[in-house]
Amino acid sequence: MMHESHVFIITSLKDLTSTVLMEALSQGVPVICPDHCGFSDVVLEECGVKIPVGSPRQLISDFTKAVKTLALDETERRHLAKGALRRIQYFSWDKKAKKIDAIYRRAVRGYAPEWME
Repeated sequence: MMHESHVFIITSLKDLTSTVLMEALSQGVPVICPDHCGFSDVVLEECGVKIPVGSPRQLISDFTKAVKTLALDETERRHLAKGALRRIQYFSWDKKAKKIDAIYRRAVRGYAPEWME
């Protein structure tokens, strides 16, 4: 169902980063979310719209504007959809494995006896 969606909207102010956000990006669905917690780090201008967190009235108004903008501008929505597919690559298991490997290699170099270097 998500793959057929045009946009994913998450309004939570209490989630740090929801896995459903990653699912939306992996399906090429642009995201509209609060510019808050982990969403701020995951969603970039290339894949979605981040709404500044202010008053409830301001949030509602800005979410409404973002939805209308993407509903009326299919070119921009498609641009963000392509960006979502690019962005999710940053979070791939392959990238995570390489980052963890680099961390362990640095740690081992820092604690290895001289003869191991």
